[in-house]
Amino acid sequence: MQTIETKSLLDKDLSYNIGMFCIDDKINVVNVYFYSISDEMISRFKKIVTDFPGIIFGEMSNIEDHSLKCGDMFKELSDGTTMYRGSIGYRAMDSDGYEGFVTAGHCIAQNVGVRDSLNTVQIGYCSDSRYDDGYVDAAFCVISNPNYLVTNRIRYMTNPNVDTLHTDLSQPPVNIYVNMIGYSSGQRRSGKVVKSSINIMKNGVIILRDAIAAFYHSQGGDSGGLVYSYVSSTNKRYTVGINKGRTKLSDVSDTVAICIKAY
Repeated sequence: MQTIETKSLLDKDLSYNIGMFCIDDKINVVNVYFYSISDEMISRFKKIVTDFPGIIFGEMSNIEDHSLKCGDMFKELSDGTTMYRGSIGYRAMDSDGYEGFVTAGHCIAQNVGVRDSLNTVQIGYCSDSRYDDGYVDAAFCVISNPNYLVTNRIRYMTNPNVDTLHTDLSQPPVNIYVNMIGYSSGQRRSGKVVKSSINIMKNGVIILRDAIAAFYHSQGGDSGGLVYSYVSSTNKRYTVGINKGRTKLSDVSDTVAICIKAY
């Protein structure tokens, strides 16, 4: 069975077209399923992998798993009439063992339902939300719909099954690149950290502590989106935090984005 995975890599088109393989215990054969079956694909498989007579070829569709990725959009209906949108930050678990995701506190209030961005089906609820409370702007949303699953896959990655988010945290210093994924930008946004620990005040009161200012581009709708750092030598993406928004500083030449650190 291992031969199918390793030898198929010699032909990229063949490898990417194989969807599943397994042993059928009932009739003692090997099943190989293509996403798009054809005589040509079967011929290439037999030539490159194996021409073993005990293989039955078939076709399969893409798996619809309703998985939620870092940077996906979610919706919430806070006032009963207007649908608001935010970005998913990263997968997390609360102290009671409930799984869900972290996003920005200003995106959703406590006890408000979380909905699928495509069909508005309720998939969970916000169990805790803190908006500029002197420390953070963050919320935790529980996924209670059994048909949905939060993953550590990252939206807009070349290979989302491999280029996943690591659970280890990172607090990058000045001049280190960080990356932001938000639904509104629709792609990875990257930029150097310009200030590694900032406190933000409003009306004479500190509303945020120990946040990050960086040069990545941020726009409306990216709030709550994932911010991560990347180490190319190990292909690891470490959790930095979530995107809050953007601001302009007089001593910096360009608009900067604000990131709330993960702890």
